[in-house]
Amino acid sequence: MALDAHVVDHPKCQTLTEWPVCQFEELVHSYIFYGAGIDIYSRYAFLRRMIDFYADASYTDDTLDSVVSEIEDLLPHLTANKDAVDTLTLFRRVCVDARAAGKTVLLNCD
Repeated sequence: MALDAHVVDHPKCQTLTEWPVCQFEELVHSYIFYGAGIDIYSRYAFLRRMIDFYADASYTDDTLDSVVSEIEDLLPHLTANKDAVDTLTLFRRVCVDARAAGKTVLLNCD
């Protein structure tokens, strides 16, 4: 089971891309949001949308710059976990590319 990130044309898109462009495995997600000792909920207003592994989240092109900034701030605090760094680095790239294309990033648990 994973929290999958899909890039779509608009926030109300009902059809997800066939394959996710990024996946947060449950253990990686748990480490980032609960195990790294960082108060994501209070510190990162946009990333906290992803705090519930089983709930959907979305980022429109106008919020993706803020998401990228939060990821860049968070990454140095996660260096003890290579999988978390790799996943967030990929997610950052997805957000940058989606922003450049005027797309939305949707996350859902499969």
